[in-house]
Amino acid sequence: MNKKSYIWGVLLLFLTIFVLGACLSYDGSITLPVITIDWKYIKDVSDCCCCGGGNLWAAISSIASLVMGFLAFLAWRQSIKSRLYTSFENLYSSLLAQQRNLFESSCVSQTLLKPNPTLTILINRTDFHFNIEVDQSVTTNFCRCYSNIAKACSGQTFDFPTISKIWDDFGSQLVYRANFLNCFKFLYNIIDTIEASELSDRDKALYMERTQALLNQDELFCYYINLIVSTGGYNQKHLATLRTYNFFKDLVNSDLYKEILHNSIASSLKQMMSNES
Repeated sequence: MNKKSYIWGVLLLFLTIFVLGACLSYDGSITLPVITIDWKYIKDVSDCCCCGGGNLWAAISSIASLVMGFLAFLAWRQSIKSRLYTSFENLYSSLLAQQRNLFESSCVSQTLLKPNPTLTILINRTDFHFNIEVDQSVTTNFCRCYSNIAKACSGQTFDFPTISKIWDDFGSQLVYRANFLNCFKFLYNIIDTIEASELSDRDKALYMERTQALLNQDELFCYYINLIVSTGGYNQKHLATLRTYNFFKDLVNSDLYKEILHNSIASSLKQMMSNES
């Protein structure tokens, strides 16, 4: 049962109780009394209460009970909503802090390579060099390496196997590859936690926007590539959620995407990012 149906059900229950109370208030009869009062001859309240006039006050009492019950219901719903939001905010803040700590740790904010790394990759029978700066973050290095390869292969479109090879070959040279990948696992869990929550659609959108706003362009692109590789190049529920909230909008609107990525990524993979890609 959705929230709207639940609320209407409760209101209908209160209304039914009120009608039955009004109907039974006149000598146990189930017929709703019709009260006619000549206001010119009423001197005080007691004149309304004699000869069946008490039914008026029974009706008023029923209305008052209905209003009080409805206000109590609203207060109860608000208290539940407040507890829900407080609980979710605490969980979200904890997950987000852990995720940001991973991105900002020295394992990811700098690029530590394995001894004697293999910094060349073979794509379409051509060798390309990974131009890695150790004092820059892993995400920045990957974006630069991918961009350089895409520029050198101008006019070529990369499909899933090619993108997966670039990602895997780059990652295999990292000492802290597991830490790097954990950044995206945490991000994945945060997004799924928001979507699975009992928040309203509006509040879910605000939390999604808040999460996306903390990611820079390089982090967004790496998350996108990580999703392509981890899903095997196929759409799935998580990607549909990201499109619903336009999670990659900043990346799609960036110069990096317009000048390089848009032409280098196969159409079927771009649709995983945005319906308008």
